[in-house]
Amino acid sequence: MKLPLVVSVPHAGQQIPEYLTERILLNGAELEAEGDRGARGIFAGLEPLVEAYRAIDIARAILDVDRSEEDRSRDGVIKTHTRGDQLIWDGPIEDETVQRLIEAYYRPYHTDLSNFASSMTLDGVALSNFRYQVTDGAGAGSSWLSQNWWYNDEYNNSRLQILADATAITPPIHEPETYAMMLAGLTLLGFQVRRKKAKRIAT
Repeated sequence: MKLPLVVSVPHAGQQIPEYLTERILLNGAELEAEGDRGARGIFAGLEPLVEAYRAIDIARAILDVDRSEEDRSRDGVIKTHTRGDQLIWDGPIEDETVQRLIEAYYRPYHTDLSNFASSMTLDGVALSNFRYQVTDGAGAGSSWLSQNWWYNDEYNNSRLQILADATAITPPIHEPETYAMMLAGLTLLGFQVRRKKAKRIAT
C-alpha cells in the first residue's frame, strides 16, 4: 500500500534546453547553486512509497515552476538574475521563447500535480478542494499566499498547512452474479426462519 501523498520536487533539475545552451551565461556549478542541491537524491527514494511523485528536469535558473506563470520579474518564472545578482542570459529572452518554455515544462508539471491531487483517495475518502493556510514564522523573512501560490523565503520559518474536503466514496456497484448469490442466501435464510417458526407452532 502506498502513502496517499504527492511528492513534488520542483528545483532539482539541471537540464538546459538545447535551443538555449548558447544563451546562458552560467557554468555548471553556478547553475546547480540556483537550484536545491541534492534534492533529487533526497526525495527519489520516496517515489515507490507514495501515490504520486513528480520531479522536473529543467534547471531552476531557466524556469521556476514555483512562480506564477504571469510573474515576469527578475526572480519570476523566467529569471534574469541569480540570487547573487549575476546575469543569467546574454540578452533579453523573447516572448516566443518564454511561451515555449512554459508550454513545454511549466504547464505539464502543474497539470500533473492537479491531476494527482484530484484523483487521490484515502481509506474510502476522496480529497478535493485543496487550499492553503500560512502561519508566519519568527524569522526575519516573510511568506504570503497569492492566488494559491505560496511565496516564502528561507529565513522566515513559516508554516504551510494544506487543507482539503473529504467525501466518502460510494461503494462500488456489484456484478449481477453477486446479487444472485446474495438473493439465494437471503432466500435460504428466510426458508430456515419459516421452518423454525413452523416447528415451534407444531410443538
